[in-house]
Amino acid sequence: MEHAGLIISAIGLLVALIGTLCGAVWWLATQLWAQKEKTYQVEIWARDEFVSKDSFGLVVGRVEKSIADFRGEFAGRLEKISDKIDRIAA
Repeated sequence: MEHAGLIISAIGLLVALIGTLCGAVWWLATQLWAQKEKTYQVEIWARDEFVSKDSFGLVVGRVEKSIADFRGEFAGRLEKISDKIDRIAA
């Protein structure tokens, strides 16, 4: 019973971390959805704007590269978050 305050504090911290993590996941999901929508808009704009198939292919290649870069950046940030949670939990 002498550690009850510590246990309650630890549970409160865990609840706060889970809430923060859920908020972060929700924010990331909305950002990814917005990125998907923007990518679609750019593809349609590029299709309508450029007559040449070669030009359209270049634009699509650039968009795909941007998406791949974003995925790498996202994976790196997710690893950092995971590491921080592991350090806090330890």
